[in-house]
Amino acid sequence: MKWDNSTEGRLDFSHLNRIRGTPGRCYTYQLSETIMKCCIGAFLLLAATLSFAQSQAPSASVPKVTYLRCGALYDGKSDTARKNVTLRIMGDKIDQIAEGLPPEAGATTIDLSREVCLPGLIDAHTHVLLQGDVTAEDYNVQILQYSTPYRTILGTVAAQRALGYGFTTIRDLETEGAGYADVDIKKAINAGVIPGPRMQVSGRAMDVTGAYRVLGYSWELKWPKGVQEVDGPEGGRKAVREQISNGVDWIKVYSDRKLSCAAWRRARRHPDLHHGRVARDRGRDPS
Repeated sequence: MKWDNSTEGRLDFSHLNRIRGTPGRCYTYQLSETIMKCCIGAFLLLAATLSFAQSQAPSASVPKVTYLRCGALYDGKSDTARKNVTLRIMGDKIDQIAEGLPPEAGATTIDLSREVCLPGLIDAHTHVLLQGDVTAEDYNVQILQYSTPYRTILGTVAAQRALGYGFTTIRDLETEGAGYADVDIKKAINAGVIPGPRMQVSGRAMDVTGAYRVLGYSWELKWPKGVQEVDGPEGGRKAVREQISNGVDWIKVYSDRKLSCAAWRRARRHPDLHHGRVARDRGRDPS
């Protein structure tokens, strides 16, 4: 192949006639052969790359096996403790409980032979967003002086502490003015971002206007409240819809009879609200 000097920009294929057939056919043959070689080379390179990538990829993860040796075990099925029991844990599930269970090679063994083991505890009434055994003054400080982000940080510490005390499930019955921060703590625990127990949350409790702290300050100032103020049946229905949309598991109501019944009827129709559970507190007069 050479340039035809008599006509600029054109190729002279005449010499290819001496090699094979017509110039066009000879050129097509040689070009196809070149493309084929390039394709074969690219295929081999791709195959080598895939083989290397597969060799570097981690193998399918195998659940970790842990053996827990207990000096005594209360299993919740009987009033008598079982002695010298071993639990085999696959990943995060207990799959075997037996006496004298020998650990397999490569498994982790935790020796609690001098301790008492028992199933996880359940606390059905907590407030991880409200710290301490608060007085009215302490309550006002937390509601009025602490920001919701700061209270949420304290709430993560409280949740972790509850797990450390053996509570593997808690039902948290309102945030006391921190909105739906309990929903976020629950999400963070479920996602493995922070340690903590399984949580059932209720977000904001409901009460009628003027019936829940913070009270007693100047009427000219608008203070945060520890609840969502809701009045009447329609207000109750609307509040329930709002709370469900924000991810609560329970509806908590401090209320008179009309509001409580309306909220309960609306909540029980929702399929994602744990069969329409409503926690009521009749210990205060909201009127």
